[in-house]
Formats: sequence, structure tokens, C-alpha cells
Amino acid sequence: MPKTRELSEGKRAQIIVLHSIGLSQVQIAKKIKCSRCAVQTTIKRYNDTKQFKSRSGRGRKRKTTAREDRYLKQNALKDRRQTAKELTRCLIILSMAVYINYKIVKIKKKFKHLYTYILSMCLNIFFILTIL
Repeated sequence: MPKTRELSEGKRAQIIVLHSIGLSQVQIAKKIKCSRCAVQTTIKRYNDTKQFKSRSGRGRKRKTTAREDRYLKQNALKDRRQTAKELTRCLIILSMAVYINYKIVKIKKKFKHLYTYILSMCLNIFFILTIL
């Protein structure tokens, strides 16, 4: 979300049309009733992208996947007394289990005879992590 309210696409289009006619940024700002900085930003963005739309993909990037979100929601609803720290620990264990499973599948395909040994080692690691 922007710090201030954004201009509508209609106002941005008006700014571009008035700028192409030859009006200065101050004159455009007075006609549209917005700040000169907003006019300048709109003109610059239009010159860069040739569009009136807002840029997509702004804002904070996601740290969890949709699968992890579902897992957290299910665990939180199962046991409503769990703290955020406990939920985080469960999520870490889940992500490690998924990663280990992925590695096991890859190794299983390459080295079928070593599969049982590696599986037992991974289960031992997983057991140790669940104890922590």
C-alpha cells in the first residue's frame, strides 16, 4: 500500500495528455489539483512503461508458500493453545521433512542399494529434530 493515495488512471491519462500538449508540470498540477511531484512521477512512469496502470509486484514478498500457510492454519486450529514459536518449530520440521523426502526420492532413483541406509539416517535426524 502506498504512503499516500494514488492518482486514478483517468487523472494519470489527463496528466499525460496535458504534458503532450506542452503544459508545464506546475500548470498540470494546478489543473488536476494534485502535487507537482505526483505529476512528475506520473510522467516519468509513463515514459518508462508506456502505461497508465500502477506497477504490480510492489510490497513485501511472501516468506511462506501457500502450502505452508495451510499447514500453519490447520495446526493453529487443531491446538489453539500453541504459541507462535511452537507453530514455527512445526513449520521448520515440516519443511525439513519435505526437503528430506525430496532428497530421498532423488537418491532412491540413483542409488537403489543405498536407499535403506540413507532412509534410516534421515529418520534418525528427523527423530532428533522432533525431540528438540
